[in-house]
Amino acid sequence: EKRLGKADVPATKSAPQETPKKSAEAKKAESSKKAETPAPASSGGYDEYLKEVLKHLSRDDYSELEDERFGELRFKKAFEKTNKYMFNTLDEFHRFVVLEEDELNDDRFIELEKEIKQYGKELSDSRSSYVYTICLVLTNSVSAPLKKLIYNTKPAKYAFSELGSTVMVVYNAAENDIIYPKTITEENNSNYLGKIKDYLKP
Repeated sequence: EKRLGKADVPATKSAPQETPKKSAEAKKAESSKKAETPAPASSGGYDEYLKEVLKHLSRDDYSELEDERFGELRFKKAFEKTNKYMFNTLDEFHRFVVLEEDELNDDRFIELEKEIKQYGKELSDSRSSYVYTICLVLTNSVSAPLKKLIYNTKPAKYAFSELGSTVMVVYNAAENDIIYPKTITEENNSNYLGKIKDYLKP
């Protein structure tokens, strides 16, 4: 009687299991979807520009202020440098605040301008010192009418007792350029035009 050994038993290979088409296609779709997910709107087209601005401010002894806000405005970044004087001379605070507005129109700009003016006034009143504030608004694009509105901003007039002053500057990511008033009221050592040139010019 012939016995079948192990070698004599026909080997049966199990068919390789194929990845279900549905699963493979789902993975492919998921991967594709992940790659096509757009960056958050807050990153806009101005991240690199903002990094350069913050670098310049930091190197010139401006200190970052954490979680700065005013009313409903929450600033993306805020920096300040203080000039302290002796002999009862009022101190001077030089401040930069940054806002993001993905879509900026005329009405929104005017609204922000009013709020920043009030912000500067309350800062100077609370400190009884000079506070010079530049508000940098980051936006994706600026229309021609809005550029004209900003450029033709009337120079601010301050009463003798007013110690705070503000200036609005808008960064247009589409053109990598900034827009600001053609005439800016300088108060004492505010040096707004110098700061715009040194810190904000792309």
